[in-house]
Formats: sequence, structure tokens, C-alpha cells
Amino acid sequence: MLCTLLQMPGARKDVNVTALAWIVSVLLWRLAEAPLQEPDTIVASITSMIHRTLFLDGTM
Repeated sequence: MLCTLLQMPGARKDVNVTALAWIVSVLLWRLAEAPLQEPDTIVASITSMIHRTLFLDGTM
């Protein structure tokens, strides 16, 4: 999925997909281990982090 997103217009060219996938995987597994008090806020934060990592500012 990350590789597909990086082919879209406005995507960054220098993203280490392997490292990003590992980081997101670890983050999601850690979140699955604990009850979340504000799941909507966490989902929004993770989504923003992934978007800012994959795309140049002002795109999408």
C-alpha cells in the first residue's frame, strides 16, 4: 500500500518504505496492546504522520 501511495502525484521521492512500514507496524501493534482513551485522536494523529511522511506539503 505504501509503495502505491508513493506513485501518486505529490509523493516524496526519498521515503524509506521498509523503515516506514516497520515503524507503522510496531506502532499499531503497541496500540493494539493497550486500551485507547481517545481512539479518534490517535487515528487522526497516525494518519497525519503517514500523510506528512509520504507527501510533500500542500499536496493531496
